[in-house]
Amino acid sequence: MLIKIKNKIFDSVEKYLKLKAYRKNSRWFYGKYVLGGIPFHLRVVTYLLKFKELCSYISHIFPRKIGTSDSKGKLTVEQENTHLKTLKENGILIISEYFSSEEIDHITSHLEHDISEPKKSATYGRIEFRNIDRKILSEVLLEPSLLRIISKFYQSQPFLRHSSSVSVTYPDFDDITSRDYYEKDKYDSEVNFANNWHCDTPYLFQCYVLLNDVDLQSPHMLFAKKSIHRPFGLNNYNASEEYVRDNFELEHCIGKKGTIYLFNGGSGLHRLFTKKDGFRLTLETYFTKGNSILDGYLPIKFENPDTVKNLDELQRRSLSSLKI
Repeated sequence: MLIKIKNKIFDSVEKYLKLKAYRKNSRWFYGKYVLGGIPFHLRVVTYLLKFKELCSYISHIFPRKIGTSDSKGKLTVEQENTHLKTLKENGILIISEYFSSEEIDHITSHLEHDISEPKKSATYGRIEFRNIDRKILSEVLLEPSLLRIISKFYQSQPFLRHSSSVSVTYPDFDDITSRDYYEKDKYDSEVNFANNWHCDTPYLFQCYVLLNDVDLQSPHMLFAKKSIHRPFGLNNYNASEEYVRDNFELEHCIGKKGTIYLFNGGSGLHRLFTKKDGFRLTLETYFTKGNSILDGYLPIKFENPDTVKNLDELQRRSLSSLKI
């Protein structure tokens, strides 16, 4: 009963804000869980409804001890610190061709399905690993330099949220604005691509590797640079296109095969830019500070029990919240 009441209130708030935005062509935020630029009484209602959810994250505000890391990574200490500074400033870090073509080919050879000939039926979905060997685990998913950067960004031990997987993006429509997005029914294909400006689960940190060349004519992620410094609220969705484009510089997450981008999706506004018949493959790895671990969602399938041997402490601890 309480859930139904909560949803009814949310639906009413959402309809009110949409109507307000459309009638006045305003530059408000609109949608569920809106916390900025709206009447105070609606903001209070939203905060109250989200209080229980907020409490579940309180325990993760304080840092967890970071495991030591002496494994050799791809970067020098100086390079790690330089990239960390960029990440802290912009909320996103892109490193071109971080992984070689040979490394990418090794990754794709361990997937459950062949990706050499993408099928139109896989418009937006995931391909899991058939198994993960030690090279993929220690040199890609938990690559030492990247893991050290993430831990320093968090100032806390990062934890793998679930097993990594490959996201297939093959849209059959061109990009739409977030205003167009909200005029469509939630079951329309155009609104199932995470192509609305949003923030993700609090403390969620994403590491994406491009498995194919991606340019401005390909589907790719847009990130609002420095939006992590302007709080948008807890687990919020639905920032307006006008708000984002008026207040932030956009980062286009494109590059050659092997390019990597790290971003703070829990605080930074981002969305997918779609391009009809374009194609993108991304290896996606998610970390949190220990909250929202999805152990049963994508279980880790190791090649053999020895896969986790000889990891350093930082790497081992990042796996400690999952059943392996």
